[in-house]
Amino acid sequence: MRRISGFGLFLLFLFVIIFGVQGACNPWAHSTFGPTLIGIWMGEFTPASRGRHVVLLDLRDAISEDSDRDLAGTATICDARGEQRTFGVTGMTQNWRGTRFRFTTFIKANVNGEGVQLGEVDGDWDRGDTLRVSVKPRLWRIRNGGVFSSTDRSPEQMVLEDTIVPLTLTRATDRQFRAACEQLRTDGSGRDRSPR
Repeated sequence: MRRISGFGLFLLFLFVIIFGVQGACNPWAHSTFGPTLIGIWMGEFTPASRGRHVVLLDLRDAISEDSDRDLAGTATICDARGEQRTFGVTGMTQNWRGTRFRFTTFIKANVNGEGVQLGEVDGDWDRGDTLRVSVKPRLWRIRNGGVFSSTDRSPEQMVLEDTIVPLTLTRATDRQFRAACEQLRTDGSGRDRSPR
């Protein structure tokens, strides 16, 4: 019995050491003493065209010895039309504390449609519950299951993609995101289109 409890204490000690080293090397991802950059964030932004959008950003750590990219996750965006799309996120922190970071979004599923994605993002984290970022949006288009792009950009696309947009995000839940998207859809239509 003593052998089993000694082994259990050894495993607990080993876990504490490993977690402590991770926290010391990457406090933005593994901290027992305060908030982390990792988590779910929500905010609203208005690109130069296509109206208001709500975004839910789910950041996770992707720390590895094989790559300098240490951020991953998803960015889900909804608009006033009621359209919602989830993009992948890949990026990196710019300093030890993770207070500066950069990421880009990419299309995860080739489902027909078009809209705004975050594109390239540069951000600051206040080491609390607020992210302030600059977004360089992209217009995405998928037709017949394939990404549609052209060297000829429409005037709308040029304005949208060449205008950097500020975005402030705070910690949130999926439920808050769904409610904000429903409110955006209701506000965007001028009346509630939900069935009665």
